[in-house]
Amino acid sequence: MPKLTLPSSIHDLLPEKERTAISPRRSLSLDAGSWPEVVTELRGRFPQLAARTLTEHGSVAQGFMLVVNDEIVRSGEEPPALAPDDELFLLAAIAGG
Repeated sequence: MPKLTLPSSIHDLLPEKERTAISPRRSLSLDAGSWPEVVTELRGRFPQLAARTLTEHGSVAQGFMLVVNDEIVRSGEEPPALAPDDELFLLAAIAGG
């Protein structure tokens, strides 16, 4: 099962029951094998998280970024096919210099 890790700022969008169950690592096991399945699972299990971090079309919303196995998925790109041991990180994008 792929794992999705969330920083604390996004972790707070999970329901209380889920937050306490996955602390302190903040990683969720997903039953998804593709990005569309990840989107469906997030919308079903964590609607508040999905509403904030995903667009209506299923891409990562502006202001957030997705990293799959240490590879940044660029805005507008479809994430690669997922393997059972993949690690996904959903992060708030930070700009600056």
